[in-house]
Amino acid sequence: MFCTVEGQFYTDLFTDDIIWNAEKGEPERVMVEPELTGENEQLNVAEPEEKMKPVKELDVLARAYCLAVFGAIDEITPSQYGQLIDMLNDDEFSPLREQAEGLAKEPRILAMLPEKQTECLAWVRQRARDNAKWPDYKNLFTQWAETPPDKREPVKLKTDEPETSEDTHTESGCTLGGGNPTDRVLPHTLATLRREVCIGILGIAMDFDIYELPHAVHERAKKMEETATDERFTAWWKQLRRTPGILDFSRAAIIALIKSSPEDIYRDPVKLREYINKNLTESNHANPDPLIVDIACGRTSAPLPQKNNEVVLNDQTEQTLQNGTEIPAVCPSRAAELNRELDAAFANSASNEGEKTEVTEQEDGRPLLDDHEIEIAHALNDLLSGRTDVMGKEEAEGVVACTGHIIADVLPLLIIDIATTEFCLSPNFNDDEIHDVATTILDGWADDAALRQKIALDAIVECRRPEPPKPIVIAPAVVTAKPKKEPELPASSPGSDVTNGELSTTLTYRQQLTLAALQGMCANPAYRGDYDELPHMAAALAAGVISAEAEQ
Repeated sequence: MFCTVEGQFYTDLFTDDIIWNAEKGEPERVMVEPELTGENEQLNVAEPEEKMKPVKELDVLARAYCLAVFGAIDEITPSQYGQLIDMLNDDEFSPLREQAEGLAKEPRILAMLPEKQTECLAWVRQRARDNAKWPDYKNLFTQWAETPPDKREPVKLKTDEPETSEDTHTESGCTLGGGNPTDRVLPHTLATLRREVCIGILGIAMDFDIYELPHAVHERAKKMEETATDERFTAWWKQLRRTPGILDFSRAAIIALIKSSPEDIYRDPVKLREYINKNLTESNHANPDPLIVDIACGRTSAPLPQKNNEVVLNDQTEQTLQNGTEIPAVCPSRAAELNRELDAAFANSASNEGEKTEVTEQEDGRPLLDDHEIEIAHALNDLLSGRTDVMGKEEAEGVVACTGHIIADVLPLLIIDIATTEFCLSPNFNDDEIHDVATTILDGWADDAALRQKIALDAIVECRRPEPPKPIVIAPAVVTAKPKKEPELPASSPGSDVTNGELSTTLTYRQQLTLAALQGMCANPAYRGDYDELPHMAAALAAGVISAEAEQ
């Protein structure tokens, strides 16, 4: 056998992974990584290459980016983490980046349950504008978090409920259009139409890019839409909501239409309807005419192009038509609907040729009144002339004077206010209700039509409130039964005598003893079971007392 010398280390006796440790005076094993072989390579391939990273271990900003990009998840892969790092280092504008920045400023959302986070993201994304910045998203996240759960508006998805006829048709049944490509990123609906009406009204006083709205313009339009108290918004929305095919028109066409409208045309519904029919025309909704876009953005003050069948053609127009320029197409159903509305508006013109009435023909250019509005005018005329029991003529003149206007200016406004209020109620007002509502409007007069109509609505609700039931008065009961007379004792009966015509009853000594004995036995618990014998026992006891006294 191989022999060694004491104190000498022989490497031949050990493998390559054993070395001599001089400090310890003994050999020790050295960990050496094995070389990759074919078998080892196959094992490495079978092992997972990516290790999942928990989201909760990330910082607040990375968690916010993860929620905005990947949704409410618990773990991410290294590749997903690399995407987050790239977004964190990227300075280019992105809606997801702005959402993540807004989430990082509102950490309460990050602490919610995954289903609540998903609901919150869907709610915010439906209400945020296309070019919203992180402060806008932060405000929306804060609004959702601070709203009690039972008062939060449900998130309406496209598949939640089918569209109703009110969302796709006008009041008369004509289609509103929609679904066709326009110059918008999202589909055109009644919700976007309301917002664009507000933007167009704001565009009358200022110029801005309609496709890149300034933040201040967006906030003012949003506030106007939510309050819905501006009479300009009410008038334009009411007429555009009744326009067939309105959801097929571009954003530029609608805003340019409102921006170019004459001043105060919204006060006259007939003229406003005529202006919309005359100027709302477009042939390419996805790519509007550059002139229309420039008008909507305020880059030019040129007038709107009008429909060819309603404009007097000049030499240039005739030359254009001769060159074969395409005339913008008009929807036949829309044209028929507009014609019906115009016919209804002027249906109260003079019915007999040569006849003129004081109401149906007005020389001051005001809109004609229909039959019911004429009835309202007669009732108001009686009120303001002092021919009712509500107030006299002098009092009526004083009430009107307090409004700061004359009767000729107040009367048409009262007619419009009452007619508009009636539109929401049924049945129509009678004369007494017209007098009551008109008096209330005059007492709280406001130049804002929306405020006057609110006063009118409150007044008619109060007027029609049912009277409380009258209290039931119960008549006092009448006793018809005769009182039962007590039997009278005969004068000769013992124990009774007549004094001053009245019967007085006295007890004999025996009777008094009997009653005393009976009372004493009834109070004694020993006699509680002897009810039938008590009278006899009391009488015997009284007799025994009398006998004993007699013997003495």
